Amino acid sequence: MKVVRYFRIVLAFFAVIILAFFGYLGWSFYFGVEATRSSFVSGTWKEKAHVYAHNNDPGCVRGDMALDLVAINLLQGRSTAEVKSLLGEPDGVKEKQLNYELGQCSGYGWYNSILEVSFRDDQVVDVVISTSYLFCGLSLGVLCLVLK
Repeated sequence: MKVVRYFRIVLAFFAVIILAFFGYLGWSFYFGVEATRSSFVSGTWKEKAHVYAHNNDPGCVRGDMALDLVAINLLQGRSTAEVKSLLGEPDGVKEKQLNYELGQCSGYGWYNSILEVSFRDDQVVDVVISTSYLFCGLSLGVLCLVLK
């Protein structure tokens, strides 16, 4: 009886370890940004615009500077005109939101990441990095539709 109980405890312990490992992998695949933070430089940011213009697999082009923008709250409280002056023209516009492509910084380099700058009363209220499935490659198209 003690051997069976001991075996169940060991088995439960390893099950928890394995679930935690796969949970971390899942989180980092969908929500992690694979870049090392570097200082934001407006001119460099603008030079790296249109990350998919020359290559469908560009890697994480502007993710490093986006991490800095989020960490230091550089855009917080700024107007739309001020944000466009710093970051250039956005790659996408939604109601009260500007989106800037960062490259493939999420999902171990498989998914496009975007910087979302949200406004209220023409002032920045939120800046986040998110994953966009809209730019998934054709080879992953079915997988991308399932994950939406």
